[in-house]
Amino acid sequence: MPSIDRREFCLALGALSGAAMLPTALRASAAPPLRPRTLRPPIAPGIGQASADQQVAAPRPKGKMQWWREARFGMFIHFGVYALPARGEWVQWHE
Repeated sequence: MPSIDRREFCLALGALSGAAMLPTALRASAAPPLRPRTLRPPIAPGIGQASADQQVAAPRPKGKMQWWREARFGMFIHFGVYALPARGEWVQWHE
């Protein structure tokens, strides 16, 4: 029984894979080209499109925006640098 080395096996496997895909490729090349469709995501009317009246009726509370400006560094540290698993300083010293 003849032995086959890894290189010959890989070459034979590649040739067989190409031969197996050849009929499908020939059939696809003979088919007429598909017409591109333009798909738009369904959007309910009024969602994401606030009118000027709605924006005036619901202004942003100043207290919440002030809190956000004061706390954004803490939010960055909490959800940013130290949020990566096994990458924060305390994890390095307690593993």
